[in-house]
Amino acid sequence: MSALLNPAALRSALLLAGLLLCLPARAQSPDLPPRGSSLFDHLTTGADGVQRVPFPFTALVARVQRAVGPDRLGHAGVRSVLIPLGRSLQRNASVGEAYRYPRVVAAVVGEPAPGAPLLRDRLYLGYHEKAALLEVISYNEAAGRFEFQVVQDYRQGGAARVFYSRRVVCLSCHHGGAPIFSRPGWDETNANPRVAAQLRRGGGAFHGVPAARSVDEPNAIDNAVARAARLELTQRLWRDGCATEDAIDCRAQALLAALEYRLGADVAVDASAASYRGKLVEPLRRAALARWPDGLPLADQNIPNRDPLAGFPVGQSEFGDGAALLRSAEVRPAFDPLQPRPAPGRWQAGNESAVDDYVRGIADFVAPADIRAIDLRLQQLRTAASRRVVRAPCRVEDSSRGVSLQCAAAPSLRVDIRLAGAGERVGGSVANVALGGASLPRSLELQPTAPHAVNALRTGWTYRGAPARLSDATAIEGIALRWDNAGHAEVQLQLADDMPALARAVDALAGQVRLGRDDALGEAALRRAALLRGLFAQLGIAAPPGCCDRPLHGAPPALDENAARASAALPAQLQPFVRHCAACHDTREAAPPGFLNGNADAVQRNLARCAERIAYRLAMWEQPPQARARVPMPPPLLNGVAAVAPPPAEIAQMREYVAQFARAAAQRDVPYEALAPCRTDTQ
Repeated sequence: MSALLNPAALRSALLLAGLLLCLPARAQSPDLPPRGSSLFDHLTTGADGVQRVPFPFTALVARVQRAVGPDRLGHAGVRSVLIPLGRSLQRNASVGEAYRYPRVVAAVVGEPAPGAPLLRDRLYLGYHEKAALLEVISYNEAAGRFEFQVVQDYRQGGAARVFYSRRVVCLSCHHGGAPIFSRPGWDETNANPRVAAQLRRGGGAFHGVPAARSVDEPNAIDNAVARAARLELTQRLWRDGCATEDAIDCRAQALLAALEYRLGADVAVDASAASYRGKLVEPLRRAALARWPDGLPLADQNIPNRDPLAGFPVGQSEFGDGAALLRSAEVRPAFDPLQPRPAPGRWQAGNESAVDDYVRGIADFVAPADIRAIDLRLQQLRTAASRRVVRAPCRVEDSSRGVSLQCAAAPSLRVDIRLAGAGERVGGSVANVALGGASLPRSLELQPTAPHAVNALRTGWTYRGAPARLSDATAIEGIALRWDNAGHAEVQLQLADDMPALARAVDALAGQVRLGRDDALGEAALRRAALLRGLFAQLGIAAPPGCCDRPLHGAPPALDENAARASAALPAQLQPFVRHCAACHDTREAAPPGFLNGNADAVQRNLARCAERIAYRLAMWEQPPQARARVPMPPPLLNGVAAVAPPPAEIAQMREYVAQFARAAAQRDVPYEALAPCRTDTQ
């Protein structure tokens, strides 16, 4: 399976995966959802319970776009790139025509439209026209995990059907059970000018994606994958980090901190405050030290940047011959997603940022529309007792560009104001507000009360915009700048503290959970829909649609119909293959090839056809890691955990069996991609 991080360096990693041979046949997380359905299922299943995946791919993207708005910077909500020669399971579907049939990778980065599910960072699509296959990674709210799915026969006139994939195949590269994407500069994509130049020869656009892209496109996907990787950490901390005698209080306080964080314009919450320390910080620290004394290792969703044209002279512009394309399709071990990737770090309960990481993670489950609804309701609930006015005298400085005012008063109140212009072009702004450790994350525009006065800058000024909030979520309802006859100025801030009302609503929700009337703060996964239903009920807000933590009406989810299992009855000489390879290769799939599927005669024919590649990969176990031309099979990592290599005697037994068919594999100068393709009776 395939899929798709940079904060000011959020991390990276690639909607691609290159599995080819053997994995130990051991138990994995269930292929079908243990509960709930994927967001992709919710998006494509109608009220009649029938799942319909729009075709062509541009129609599917249009369907997704109707469910999302722009991202938080106002850019497109769905970002996409082309990858002609990548590392996905479908990479060999069109090696000879890679630039005519590139793979499309798309990710949702926009916020949800009104009433739509939260798809941001939670839905990734990979489409290969030549393979007539759509690969999907999308979040399952009820289960708190990403699901891996395929849409088979996805072509004009085809009977497209959606199936869940074998997770053992997907997780062999997606070590954290989440999307992966390459590190910058994303040279496999059409952000690489040389790749884009080749694509232009095949057409100006492919499936609605231009042949050339700026690095902004893969960078946006990269950032989405970084945020997606955080979801699993947040779920672990939600379920187990608060799993103490006061778990409900701990989750409630974490939720309140996340809401304050979002209301306060995404500025870090002061977790050292007494209100958080007793119910959140200390319980989380105690539970984390007991469960993870060495910290929680973070999965690396980055795979190294790879330039498929790096082996060719910079000035070379033609790569049309088959041998050149085969060379550029090679995936060396250093670039292979199957290669073990050390944890980029650990979440440590004792770190200053630990609680902040947790709170930010919960905040990612709350959409801007949710916050706007909560903010509006809190405004309606304000009383006279929640409002106050603070004042500060101002020091005035005139300059050729206008008037600058620095206003300050105890305790720790500071307001900076800029006034400029003349005649019809008069403007003012509050450049900074700081109050008791909280600050205003953005500037606010002021309006003159008498814009046509002789000296408009020295008239009164007010803020008439929408209510703003300081970083601690204290609301600024109004700002007024007044001058006296002597030219002295004073600023007045009308403030409202409505966090107590929000805290009461969260406490009431926690009470419902203790009584068994709600499960939003219980032991189940963190679910946006459950949180909003419970919280909105306590605040008196009309409940949003119930997507997406409840069962879908319609056909139950199905496992990939090609994931058949028939190898258990094979003869003794083939049982080492069954033990070490069947988990991935006892299927009717072309990728990874199902050479162990069928009766004994069919399997023997398949092994003969695939012998060169099998022998090549098995031989890699005899090479030191730094000398390997490819990642060995079975791969050295399974599901993000170091796998035990097959016993040498069984590797020798498998090699001896395929040696009778594998002559070319002994030729060290033959590129792996140039070996005979692994074609099977199942294809």
